[in-house]
Amino acid sequence: MNLRELWSGAKVRYQKGGLLSVSKNAGIYLFGSAVVRVVSGGYSNVLLDPPEFKRKYSRDCFWELDDDINQVSKQLCLTLKPLPDDDSLDFQFSPIFEFRTPFVAQIEDVHLVGPHATVITSEGTVTGDSVSDQRDRLRWMLNSAIVSFPYRMSGYLRGKSTRRCDRVVPVGAVLYHQTGNYYHWVMEHLLKLRHIGHYEAQTGKSVTLVLPSHTPSYVYDILRLFGYDTDQCLIWDGEPTKIETFIAPSFPEPTPASIEWLRSTSTDSIDREIESPKRLFISRQNSSKGRAIENYEEIREVLSEYDIEPVLCEEMSIQDQIAAFNNADLIVGVHGAGLTNMVWSDATTVVEIFNNYVKNQFCVLANLMDHEYSAISGVPVDDGRYEKNKNIVLNPHRMDTLLASVLD
Repeated sequence: MNLRELWSGAKVRYQKGGLLSVSKNAGIYLFGSAVVRVVSGGYSNVLLDPPEFKRKYSRDCFWELDDDINQVSKQLCLTLKPLPDDDSLDFQFSPIFEFRTPFVAQIEDVHLVGPHATVITSEGTVTGDSVSDQRDRLRWMLNSAIVSFPYRMSGYLRGKSTRRCDRVVPVGAVLYHQTGNYYHWVMEHLLKLRHIGHYEAQTGKSVTLVLPSHTPSYVYDILRLFGYDTDQCLIWDGEPTKIETFIAPSFPEPTPASIEWLRSTSTDSIDREIESPKRLFISRQNSSKGRAIENYEEIREVLSEYDIEPVLCEEMSIQDQIAAFNNADLIVGVHGAGLTNMVWSDATTVVEIFNNYVKNQFCVLANLMDHEYSAISGVPVDDGRYEKNKNIVLNPHRMDTLLASVLD
């Protein structure tokens, strides 16, 4: 990790938790990196990236999923911009998808260790709950495991099992995210169920899903829709665990095939006859994280002129969210996790609202799903929040003009 990456990581920690968070994570990093350097010679000898993983494990028990990745390109993430003609906006290309051929593999005899269920192979290498290029995340998970179990981890990194695990899982996979963020759970973890289901179909084996203790309730609701009962789940409590056969999916990416699988599998499992408005506005007015509309009453009048109904996704069950957005002809919302609900729609129009901080993730997602997409920016309010979370003053006339245009 170079100085630029360290500085970037420290900024993120400071923005999230202040100096205490920076100090705590600096200590974890320094101790963890020292152990890795002494035991293994450095992170490069330990962390498995996708090419190295495929070289090691693609010979046996490795399955590629049927996915026409020729339809999509990484360039889409690097070129597609909401509001491309406004140079005053702070624009971020994020996330960047590689659109590699998806796969699922099995690895024999791995250990899960630490507060974040870090995956250690019998050879002393580390992979994630999915195989990805997220080396910062892997380092963080590895360092946390080392701090929690230094003696045990020093043995595992040498390829030696220093202590017997009291808990053994025959076949398992990990769905782990450190927060309850809806976008990350749906797009980065629940999409793994496609890979896991493919493995189960190929082998006839049932997979135990390892989930964190803070898993949101809607995740269990979606798991049930996809045929996984709670008795197939192991709630992670940090106790070192051996998995005799670990199921490692590639990092799920929103290819048209994967999104269609997610949408069709979920909507086939619910009552789609539930009555709901055709035009929805995803409200963030109750969010503690910001990006609320300061002049909401003015904007609500504009929305009502077009029969656009506000919805509070956090107050809806996941079944009702899937049904409502599957039924929607128009989705309007401030940039945020609620816009993930466009994945339940077969064909819709999306209008995304920004302050002056613009990310293209939902623009890319809408493009991949062949949704119509438009965007509008407002004036950020100097409310002391981090730049991307500042509340917004939105021009009612501009909003009216945009809605008239997309609904024409």
